[in-house]
Amino acid sequence: MRIFINEKPFDVNEGTDALTAVRGYDAELARRVEEGGGYITDARAIRLSGSEPLTPGDILRVVTTARRGDPADADS
Repeated sequence: MRIFINEKPFDVNEGTDALTAVRGYDAELARRVEEGGGYITDARAIRLSGSEPLTPGDILRVVTTARRGDPADADS
């Protein structure tokens, strides 16, 4: 099924979760998300869990941070 990651079309199998899709798209981006140096959002900029199941046409954005740790801590 076709989804979009950082505005680029990307094909994944049905049942793929957000983090697995990002890993297939760019392993380095996925590593940064796993290590707390980034997070995944949907098209509305709402953060997604890496285990979020995807549906056809979903739009993901991977936001990376310069800081390590919980990206929510950057707001404090």
